[in-house]
Amino acid sequence: MGKIWKAFSGLADVIQVASFGGLTLGGVVAAITAIAGYSSQLPWFWILVAAALLAWTAIFLFDRFHLFERAMVKTPTPPAISERVVEYVPINDVAVEVYGKTRGTGLCNFIESVATRNGKLGHSSVLDVCATYIADTTVSIFGKHPPSIEWEKLDRSIFKTGRFENGSFHRHGNDDAEFTEISILASDRDTAVNQIIVLAAALPVARSVEQQWAEHDAAFKIASLSKGDARKELWRLREEGVPLRNEPVASERDYPNWKKRYEAWRNEVLLVAEQYDENLRPRIEVLNEMRPPPKLPSPAINPDHTLCRAVFSEILRRIEENLP
Repeated sequence: MGKIWKAFSGLADVIQVASFGGLTLGGVVAAITAIAGYSSQLPWFWILVAAALLAWTAIFLFDRFHLFERAMVKTPTPPAISERVVEYVPINDVAVEVYGKTRGTGLCNFIESVATRNGKLGHSSVLDVCATYIADTTVSIFGKHPPSIEWEKLDRSIFKTGRFENGSFHRHGNDDAEFTEISILASDRDTAVNQIIVLAAALPVARSVEQQWAEHDAAFKIASLSKGDARKELWRLREEGVPLRNEPVASERDYPNWKKRYEAWRNEVLLVAEQYDENLRPRIEVLNEMRPPPKLPSPAINPDHTLCRAVFSEILRRIEENLP
């Protein structure tokens, strides 16, 4: 009964306010007082009051400490990898640096000799030869395939099938450039130059140009072998290798000459094996295990000779096992 009485009491107050005649100040105050007096007895009234106070406090703090402005400032996000600028350096610019830093070395003499033999002695021809050495380093090579303007990372295997000319790459027998604007990443420039400097330092200056040309011609001949020709060459090398392995070495003085011929034979086998099957060379070059060698007609002259003949025998076996 108490709650009902309070409700009627509140209603009476409202009716009294209405009798004041509307929007006078006294009427408004009376209305607010009556509503507050009635509503204060209900739980939800205080919930609304607390919510209003919290909202006012939040607005005051946000305004006081400029939190609205801070909330509107977005943290910049880094660009996606595809949107980042990649800087390329033309291979001829790197070739100029290579030539300058290898002047006076056996490698530079050979580069100039190659340029002369090509019949185009001059700056451009020297740079073309330098570009060949740059492409043989570990850095990635890029170019554009006309008429495309997009950069492409070039497969190293194509370098054996063509030549560099004025910053472009041409297949042998084709005057049209297959790739133009040959370049490397700017971040790889020092790596490429330093690798060639190390190579130049490893080559003796006194090494004859004729000897270098003989090696160059032999390597070019092997690089141009077809798969069928490479198979025939491997059978030929195996046939030549057996008597060389079995050849008796009379004394320690004769051993260096035998080992030099053995190393030349092994190097040629590796080059030809790569032309026949890119997976064959690793199987011959790195021998993770070796089977017992056969009994040979002559004894080894020293422990190194024993080891070389064992490696020799394993290479001969693997050639035979991997050829049809």
